[in-house]
Amino acid sequence: MNFEKYKFELGARIMKARLKKGLTQDQLAKAIGRSQPAITQIESGKSLPGTGTLFKLGKALDTPVNRFFPETVPNRVLGSTIFGLLWVRIRHWWYRRKRNKSAEEES
Repeated sequence: MNFEKYKFELGARIMKARLKKGLTQDQLAKAIGRSQPAITQIESGKSLPGTGTLFKLGKALDTPVNRFFPETVPNRVLGSTIFGLLWVRIRHWWYRRKRNKSAEEES
């Protein structure tokens, strides 16, 4: 996926959640402690929100943070639980571990 397209889709999903909640950009900005231009930048896909901002957005919009992102295997299979997120981390760690071991054995 193109990174610019990804930023735009993230912003569009945040804007959709904001409109569904019936908030203006200014009201959302005040709710999360950011400025209205920062919300505009995020919704237009010109900037990516940090992790803290994402969690604040989710709380202010009564939307789980994973709804801002495209569907992934853990989201479809395990849902948005901590177990789904943990499963991705464990698989990544296991893959890296096996890859590093095979590189050491070749040396």
